[in-house]
Amino acid sequence: MVHLGVLLGVLFWGAADRTASAQEGSAFVVAVADIEQIMQEADAVTAAREQLADIQARFQEQIEAEENELRQTEQELQQQRAILAPDVFAQRLQEFQRGAAELGEKVRTIRRTMDEGFDETLRQVQAILQEEIGKMAQERDINLVLTRSQFVFARGDGVVDITEDALSRLNQRITPEMVKIDIVSDLDQ
Repeated sequence: MVHLGVLLGVLFWGAADRTASAQEGSAFVVAVADIEQIMQEADAVTAAREQLADIQARFQEQIEAEENELRQTEQELQQQRAILAPDVFAQRLQEFQRGAAELGEKVRTIRRTMDEGFDETLRQVQAILQEEIGKMAQERDINLVLTRSQFVFARGDGVVDITEDALSRLNQRITPEMVKIDIVSDLDQ
């Protein structure tokens, strides 16, 4: 409901501004950009997704090796249960449980760090996209840019779709080679 109020307020403001602009001889120009499509198709985001998949695969192998080690330790512990003194068994069981808990925490840390690294990359891409859309608006005398999700209806020729141009400019400004999710050093412990 708030978004609709903001949209109507902007349109009302735009109508008043359009009246003033019409008197000055320039048109009120509204543009629409499909931000979701741009973020889905941007080369930089695709590169970030690929890097994240590579990092996930690398750490999945590492975690699986550690899990296998824990399973083997658990099996050995169960086999030795009958021959170990109760206090020794309890101590080894506690060590095993501590190792399992540490592995669980490591997995959570890895996931959190990967998510944070990917999210930071997306924030940077979105900030550059906003800059490029701002430049386009200035260059083309666009008065208002709405996202496709905010846009419901337009009558006449007053709306310009800048999605493809914004995507092109974003891809020129951030190449896949420039994208680096820098989280590996945090996880190699």
